[in-house]
Amino acid sequence: MKKQNKFSTNNWALQNSYLFSSLSQSQLEEVEKSMRRIKLKKREILFQEGDSVKRFFLLNKGLVKLFRVSVNGTEKVISISKPGDTFATAMMFMEDPRYPVTASAIENSEVLAFENKAFLELLRKSPETSFRLLGILSLKLQCQVSEIDGLCLQNASCRLVRFLIGQLPENSDDSAEVQLNVPKQIIASRISIQPESFSRILRGLSRKGLVNVKNRTVEIPSVKKLKEEVISCGRSI
Repeated sequence: MKKQNKFSTNNWALQNSYLFSSLSQSQLEEVEKSMRRIKLKKREILFQEGDSVKRFFLLNKGLVKLFRVSVNGTEKVISISKPGDTFATAMMFMEDPRYPVTASAIENSEVLAFENKAFLELLRKSPETSFRLLGILSLKLQCQVSEIDGLCLQNASCRLVRFLIGQLPENSDDSAEVQLNVPKQIIASRISIQPESFSRILRGLSRKGLVNVKNRTVEIPSVKKLKEEVISCGRSI
């Protein structure tokens, strides 16, 4: 891993991250003092499950997967971080924290690393900031609970449709495209289906006229109809 020194607070990633959105300009400058930029090569490990937690991270460029490996060697992808996403944040509030997952770059990537100690000290100085952050984290937790419900309660086809909808650009209400920049086997692991099922389900959606697949591009002729497919999934549970 190649490390460099800090960015300026005008950096897009900090200004647009939910974790830092509640901070004032002076607070951002304070946080930046502990910030380091880390460049990762494809498949390079950022941290491993069980490592002691010293920092949390914000992805600036590339893609990073968070995963665990079962006793039989099967890799289960817990989440896929995209630019602007933060990860390993909750552990800063634990005593003697350890990373519960391994983080690895899917492609050449760049992360911003922040010292837990420095961020916690900032929160101690400002109860108002702490409460604002608590509200933001609560909303994020609700989204994650909803996602877990989808993974547990819906079948493989519904989970893939939900994933595609989750990748749509904001305000998509007609036709749209989704770029599958992540290898299919990683997406399949993320939504708990077999890689061969991933391709089979896409073919089924294509036969129904809901998608058109061209290499890594999934064309969606009607976003409305694809969303109706999710609603029908809910009825079939």
